[in-house]
Amino acid sequence: MNHKKIHSLYQQILDAADVYAISKFEYVEAGFGDITGQKENEVIDFSWVDEVGNPHSVTITESALSEAEIKGGDIWLSDTEGDDFPIRLFNRGRISVETAW
Repeated sequence: MNHKKIHSLYQQILDAADVYAISKFEYVEAGFGDITGQKENEVIDFSWVDEVGNPHSVTITESALSEAEIKGGDIWLSDTEGDDFPIRLFNRGRISVETAW
């Protein structure tokens, strides 16, 4: 695992963003766990309610952060069920994700 990448992406998501967007769901809540250095450690949980009131969530592991790809300023991740999706970070404007790892 790329521990520098894990810490970088985790900190950018934790510190830089006011609003997270997952696919078309613009406003989601994020919960954070501690980084432990274990592949399957669940470090971020995103949850939201869709337009008809159905709850949704995705959980991100350290391994998923290590394997994340940056495309067009979005972070592409795989959740614990193996589904790929983009997240976008905003802070009163679009944030470009750094790739210095």
